[in-house]
Amino acid sequence: MLTLENQEETEKLCRRYDRFILEGLSEEKAYELAEELIYRDRNGDDRRICFECKFYDGKIKRCTLYKDSNKQEYQPMRFLLQRCVGFLKRGAN
Repeated sequence: MLTLENQEETEKLCRRYDRFILEGLSEEKAYELAEELIYRDRNGDDRRICFECKFYDGKIKRCTLYKDSNKQEYQPMRFLLQRCVGFLKRGAN
């Protein structure tokens, strides 16, 4: 079980949990992923999830950067920590 170290971690975990619930994860899976991201943040892991990327469009639940040869939008693995060469942190220039 994760022990949250400060108010900032608590707020991050709650915010992420709520977002994952809205995106369709079960309560259990949403908590597990939110907890995994706290561990990631603490340990300097450079993997990300699609929600953190500028190119992820939450309305259509798709990556707008990558397109396949048929010009169809790439369906990301939204809930999987991964290293994406096209990742650009949301809010970054």
